[in-house]
Amino acid sequence: ARSGMGQAHGFTIVSALHQPAATSKPGVAARVSADPGLSRYTPWGSVRGLIWIGFGLLVGILALMSAGAAWQVSRHQSDVDQLEYHSTRASLIQNVEAQAGIAALLLQRYVDAGGDAYVEEINTHAANAQLSLQQVVNMGGPANFEEVTTQGLQLLSEASRAAELRRLGNIELAKQVLEDIVPIFRDYRLTLEAFAAEELAEVARLRDQAQATGDLTFFLLVVSGVSGVVLGVIVSVLIARSVIRPLGALEETALSVSKGNLDARVSVSRPREFAHLGRTINTMMTTIQDRSREIEERNRQLLDARALASTDGLTGVLNHRTFQERLRGQIADASLGSPVALIMLDIDFFKQINDRLGHQKGDEILRNVTDRCTRAAGQDNVYRYGGDEIAVIVPAGGLVEAQGVAERLREMLSKVGVDDINITVSLGVASYPETAGTAEELIYQSDTAMYAAKSTGKNRVARWDTVTGMTPLPPGELRRSQPELDSAAVAVAEVPAVVADLATEMGVTPEQLMAELDDSPGSALALALGRVLRRTNERYSSGYAAAAPRK
Repeated sequence: ARSGMGQAHGFTIVSALHQPAATSKPGVAARVSADPGLSRYTPWGSVRGLIWIGFGLLVGILALMSAGAAWQVSRHQSDVDQLEYHSTRASLIQNVEAQAGIAALLLQRYVDAGGDAYVEEINTHAANAQLSLQQVVNMGGPANFEEVTTQGLQLLSEASRAAELRRLGNIELAKQVLEDIVPIFRDYRLTLEAFAAEELAEVARLRDQAQATGDLTFFLLVVSGVSGVVLGVIVSVLIARSVIRPLGALEETALSVSKGNLDARVSVSRPREFAHLGRTINTMMTTIQDRSREIEERNRQLLDARALASTDGLTGVLNHRTFQERLRGQIADASLGSPVALIMLDIDFFKQINDRLGHQKGDEILRNVTDRCTRAAGQDNVYRYGGDEIAVIVPAGGLVEAQGVAERLREMLSKVGVDDINITVSLGVASYPETAGTAEELIYQSDTAMYAAKSTGKNRVARWDTVTGMTPLPPGELRRSQPELDSAAVAVAEVPAVVADLATEMGVTPEQLMAELDDSPGSALALALGRVLRRTNERYSSGYAAAAPRK
């Protein structure tokens, strides 16, 4: 049926490609072909013509505006250059006046009071004045500036004469020379002030002109921008009437489909090319939607099967097989600085609870306990190990961190109650590589520590190193050498033999003894744990001695 449907869709699409698009009203095609006005080419009557006309006008206006702005920028740059030129000349003329005034004042003090120190300063300021004067001349000084140069040379000559007379001790004659050059120096300064004022006036004029040029340039840029926007809007509106709207509908449908809405369809009736494209897309989406439903159903079935394979059916947490895979994977990936801790948890007196309240109530308690564990430790870290025993993996956690997690779990689970019974749990903690070197050792140690907690009063947390008296390795060291692995493996293997021997001594079967070990803190459990732990500790101690490095 699916194959037939696909062939039908394919036939429809191919047929549509070879058939002329149907018009929305009968007789339109006849009217179009019969309209003599269509044979005349009008650029503004087509989308392409509108685009060319609109963008041509836009480019032309922008070109004119750009040329005007470029001319204004060039003019503005010229004004700025002239402004800098006249500012420099004004500054130099003012510097000539200032340096000459200082030199004249020092010369007067020298003539009146003497002092060789004045001579060097007078020469320095006079030289600076002459240097600035020469720079103005080199720049092409103002008109009639040669008179200033002549006056400057005359003043310099007379000043030198007065200084020489004072040096020779003819003070009266030196003062007379100073009095003679005072009118000349006054005219000199007034002339310099006049030239400086002219330069500053020109600087002010050029500054205003540059400001006006900049304002005009900005105005042209604004006008060109506004014109471009207006023309762009006009062209866009004209184009939108024939192209943009259908393209927007197609784009909206494509975006909706990309977000997962396979029910989206294109609703475009004109122009003919877009309408045909819309029908083709709608047909394609219908086919994709049918195939997607099939894929979703198969994925759902696959996910359900995977969940059933990795989840415990009663509690909803991960099951024993997943626990074994995850624990071994985390140990294999653990680095020296990333330990992995394991907490084994068992509900105290769970057998009596089942016998008293029934298995349905026991199942409810077990679900409540696992639910609180997952909320505290995370859904991916809680596993049903078997029966009422729950395993909690603490990634990147050592003994201290795992003990803290176990204590919080114990306190939290002590608040779980059914009827008049308070639920308590016993927990055992071990860590890789601080105490264990393999996944099997880690499971064995945490499980044994948990039974030790049950045997010493229940409702408590026991650590493997505390139970056995072992000193945990500091972080960063590997725990297991080959002799230790052999010792731990032998100790684990001897557990059934120890239980069998103890059962024979007590006159019961091993199964009956194990049932007592689960819920009784009596002497049988203490005796069995003592034997197992003693043998294990002896094995570890001999393994450590054999594997210890020689100093």
